[in-house]
Amino acid sequence: MTKIAKLNTELAILNSKLSEIEKYFLSFDIQRVRNLEAHVVDRLINRSVSDRLARQKDRKAAEVFFRNVTSKDLMRIKTKTFGKRLFFLGAFVGARYHKRRFDYDQDIEPFFVSREDAVRRKYEYTQRLKNLREQLNDLDRVGFGGLFSSKPSKHQYDKKRKELENSISYLGKEPTFTDKFLSDEEYLRQICKLAHQFSNEIQTIDSRIKHLKKETTELNKQEKYDLKMAKAAAFDNETRKHAKTIKSKITKQLNCPYCGVPIKGSSHLDHIHPVSKGGLNVAENLVDCCATCNLKKSDKGVFQFCKEQGFDYQKVCERLLNLGKHV
Repeated sequence: MTKIAKLNTELAILNSKLSEIEKYFLSFDIQRVRNLEAHVVDRLINRSVSDRLARQKDRKAAEVFFRNVTSKDLMRIKTKTFGKRLFFLGAFVGARYHKRRFDYDQDIEPFFVSREDAVRRKYEYTQRLKNLREQLNDLDRVGFGGLFSSKPSKHQYDKKRKELENSISYLGKEPTFTDKFLSDEEYLRQICKLAHQFSNEIQTIDSRIKHLKKETTELNKQEKYDLKMAKAAAFDNETRKHAKTIKSKITKQLNCPYCGVPIKGSSHLDHIHPVSKGGLNVAENLVDCCATCNLKKSDKGVFQFCKEQGFDYQKVCERLLNLGKHV
C-alpha cells in the first residue's frame, strides 16, 4: 500500500468517527435550534460580563451561526468565537480580564438555569426584596435628626435611602424565569452539554484531518512532479537515441565551433540548445564539437557556457551561424 493510500485510509476512518459523533446531534430539531438565537443573544449580552465591542461581536457571531446552522456546526459550537462566553458566561470573561488560567473542561451545568434553580432563586429574590423594603420602611419611620440627635443626619439618611432604592430597583430587573425561558434554556443546555462532551475529541480529529489533507496534497504534487520528470527523462533518452541516428548527417568539423581549437581524437555531437531545456533533435540544433567543450557545456545554453569558459560569445555565434545552425 502506498503512503497516499495509507493516508486516505486514515482519513476515511477519522471521517467515519466524525459521522458517528454527528448522529448524536441529528436528534436536535434544526428549526427549534434556530429559534434559540434570541435566547442565546440574551444569554451572551445580559448574563455575560463584557464590554460594548465584545457584545457587538458576540451578537454578530451568533446571528451568523444560527442563520444556516447544521448538525456539524452544533458539534463545534464550543470552538466558535462566542462559544466560550456561551458555555461559561461571566466566569470565562472574568478569567480573561484578570489573566487567570481557565478550566475549559469543567462541568458546564452550574452556568445554566434549571427549574429547581428558578424556584430557589425566585424565593431568594422575594426574601431579599422583602428585607430591603422593610429596611426602607424602618429608615423612613426613624427619619433623620439634628446635630445632637441619635438619629442619622440628613446626609446619612439620604445616602442610605438611595442605596436601598438602588438595590430594590436592581433586584426588580432580575430575569423572570417563564416557561418559555426555562424550556429554551434546557434545550440549549442539552446541545451545549453534548458539544462539551465531544469537544476535545472533535478538535483532535479535525486537527489530524487537516494535517493529513495537507500531507496528501503535498504527496500528490510530488507524485505529479516525479511523473513529469520521468516523462521528460524518457523523452530526453529517446531524443538522444534519435540524435545518434542522424549523427552521420552532421558535417565533421576540423575546429571546434566553441573553443576554436582543432579537434583531436573523436568528436562529440552537441545539442546547441539543450534537450533538457526544450532543444529539438534537428540538424540545425546539432553540431560537431570537441569532447572537452561538449562535456563542459552539458545542459547549459550557449551564452552561459561562453561566459563561464571565457569564450567570445559573438564569435562563437558567428561560427555556428556559418554552419547553418540556429542560435
